[in-house]
Amino acid sequence: MSVPLLFMAAPVAAAALCALLYRWSWLQSVLACLTVLLLALLALQIPLDELAVVGGSDVRLSATFNIFGRAFVFAVEDRPVLIFYFMAALPFFMCGLDGRLTGSFVPAALLLLPLLAATIFVQPLLFAALFLELSAALAVLLLADGAHRAARGALRLLVTVTLGVPFILLAGWQLELAGSGPESTQFLTQAGWALCAGFAILLAAVPFHGWMPAVGQEAPAVAAAFLWALFPAAVLLFLLDALAQFDWLRNTELLFAMLRIAGTGLIVVCGALAFAQRNWGRLAGYAVLVEWGAILLAVGMRTPAALVAAAALLVMRVPALAVWAVGVGALARAGDADLESLRGRAHAQPLATLAALAGGLSLAGLPLTAGFAVRWTVLRMLVADEFWLAAALVLAGLGVLVAHVRLLRALFEPAPQPPPETEPESAVLAGLALLGAGAVLALGLNPQWLVPAATRMVEALAGKLG
Repeated sequence: MSVPLLFMAAPVAAAALCALLYRWSWLQSVLACLTVLLLALLALQIPLDELAVVGGSDVRLSATFNIFGRAFVFAVEDRPVLIFYFMAALPFFMCGLDGRLTGSFVPAALLLLPLLAATIFVQPLLFAALFLELSAALAVLLLADGAHRAARGALRLLVTVTLGVPFILLAGWQLELAGSGPESTQFLTQAGWALCAGFAILLAAVPFHGWMPAVGQEAPAVAAAFLWALFPAAVLLFLLDALAQFDWLRNTELLFAMLRIAGTGLIVVCGALAFAQRNWGRLAGYAVLVEWGAILLAVGMRTPAALVAAAALLVMRVPALAVWAVGVGALARAGDADLESLRGRAHAQPLATLAALAGGLSLAGLPLTAGFAVRWTVLRMLVADEFWLAAALVLAGLGVLVAHVRLLRALFEPAPQPPPETEPESAVLAGLALLGAGAVLALGLNPQWLVPAATRMVEALAGKLG
């Protein structure tokens, strides 16, 4: 039995079963939660290239799977990354336990997981770009349901990835041409330029960031948050894997300079745009981009401590996005998540309001939330070298915070006449909202609960960069 095939085939089988259960969305969510929990446990403990007893028979668990001339290899150092993908998906599947999820979200989200897993399994490594392209194409199905088509956001994502993938494949071709001859340096230089261009596009550097706010405005909240949490993380982990594999790439100063420039651009531009937003989905998209800019800046610092901080930011924003999706998904169920549509909703849906604000304020980096502790670490690193960048990150967070205060005031204003139609908050929704808001606060007070997991994801590369 091939271990990579197991991790890629199991979510596909679960997705097929969920598609048959489309009339029972809560049952879809239960099945998806059990699937990712089981796969995360297997990723943690499954032996490699050893005999195991399955159903009374001896089965050899192979770490390699070959198809169409390409090898998919599961290495020991891939375990933390694979666990991150499966556990990061869990809170978004939990959002459907109250039966509110409709459409194709659960099956499409399950189908996305093997594509993301393939980006760390496939060899040669740069072929992972093709699976990112397939993931972007699948996002069209992920972001759509009966009331939301998300055509613009999904199309922007697909166009962005389609623009970036050829540069990655071009770099792979240049690497194949590079040998031990006198022209090898030239080919490596060309490959470095191609990788910088490709990753700048895939990492949503300005002006290739527009798909995130568009997705937030058009798509269901849980689908948008799921994509924000996992797809950019897959691109960054792909980059970190490339840095770990290619010595010459780690010595390419141009790449780290590109990351610092891209991070600075996202913080400055998206922080300013977030201040003016009156739609909660677009605001969350810009808030995610500001934090994404901080992550790129941390990786661009090229130090082990900064790299661990970047991975911790990736992990910490998952619960914030999940609880935001619970709240906004309930508040915007009867309409759009713009300022006028949300006016007065807090009186009828107080727990959904609590969840949406807890997630949004965590994305803004408010103290005592999960998003603050690690961002504070990045700020301290920036102050030592580039004080103005630290100031820009603080101002960007304030822009997101002010926009949330504007939304908060609208939520607690007297309800318009006639009052908007709202469904009563179910016990499951109330439980999810309280659990999510409590988790965001608890992680803000105890970030050490998740930071070690982030450290394990990048500890091998952190040592090499040091």
